[in-house]
Amino acid sequence: MQHSFSGSDGEYPTASLLDVKSLLYGTAGDGGEHADGTVFSVSTTGTVHVLAQL
Repeated sequence: MQHSFSGSDGEYPTASLLDVKSLLYGTAGDGGEHADGTVFSVSTTGTVHVLAQL
């Protein structure tokens, strides 16, 4: 599984992913609505959901 962050869903994810009940949660330090980063989840099938745009 591979995902290329494009800006709206974040840029430069740097922290480790947190595994909670088969979903991986992470943050990106740039991108998003105001270019201050995002919080996202990734399913085990590779689907990415943006949870918050900073």
